[in-house]
Amino acid sequence: MRVKKDFDGIDLQGADLSDTGLSSVRLAKGNLDGANLSGARLKAADLSGASLRGANLREANLSGASLYETDLSNADLSGAQIVQASVQGAILRGANLSGANLDLTDITSADLTNANLQRAELIDATFYAADLSGADFQGADTSEADLEQGRLEKTTLPDETQSG
Repeated sequence: MRVKKDFDGIDLQGADLSDTGLSSVRLAKGNLDGANLSGARLKAADLSGASLRGANLREANLSGASLYETDLSNADLSGAQIVQASVQGAILRGANLSGANLDLTDITSADLTNANLQRAELIDATFYAADLSGADFQGADTSEADLEQGRLEKTTLPDETQSG
């Protein structure tokens, strides 16, 4: 039996999907505002253009996921695994990414205004042309991260920033 994995445009606003296995699912352009996805497994999921404003994605696994132009404003992504994901053009204004792992992630042209990236792992991440205004990177590992041409007004960078 084939299980449906294409839920483009679905409305799951406020839904409790905590600890759910959603790997490789398509939720593009869906509404997941305020949804609880804590601990969810969203590896290689397509959330392109989806709205997850204020969603709880604490400790979620989004490795290899497509978050292209996804709205994650004020979302809690603390401790999330977002390794080798595409976060290009995403909106992460005020998002909590503390302790998250974004190694090898493409965050080009994303808006991280006032985002919390304290103690985040950002090894070899690309922030090209991203808006990092007011973002807090205290204690973050930015080894080999590309912050070139990123907007850094009022940004708190780690003591020993290593950007390539």
